[in-house]
Amino acid sequence: MRKFKFGLICFVLLGTAHVCIAQHDWKMERTIGFSCNGSRSAALPKIEKLLISESPSEIGKLIYSENIVEQYFGIFYLKISETKISNIISKTEKERIDELFDLNEKVGFCAGCKRGNQTTLKEIFEGASQHILYSTKDWFNKTLKNAKYGLAD
Repeated sequence: MRKFKFGLICFVLLGTAHVCIAQHDWKMERTIGFSCNGSRSAALPKIEKLLISESPSEIGKLIYSENIVEQYFGIFYLKISETKISNIISKTEKERIDELFDLNEKVGFCAGCKRGNQTTLKEIFEGASQHILYSTKDWFNKTLKNAKYGLAD
């Protein structure tokens, strides 16, 4: 019985290690993730600095970035500021967002401790992958709250 338990524990640990290693091989610079195996997306520190700075509207300009994750945050910021603070998205910005949606380029997203999936920007904002928006809203709110109370660095 002890050998069985030991074997079972080894099997579980080796299986978990394989998942963790596979997740680290995944390209974090092309991933929307707030806590992927203890790591954050490569773009998050940049977005965080812009969000808590004097001019968070700079995030909206990221729709012109070459990085798809930064493009996602740019679209997210423009759309959320349009609904929350009545900021009007310009015709040029709308055209750029439509252009990004038409590209159908895939962006990864991390789902906690399992290997994430990939989807398009259009699917995130208009389709079946809208659950990613809830995590982003939560992260934005926590970041702003921490900045307001001096908890962010």
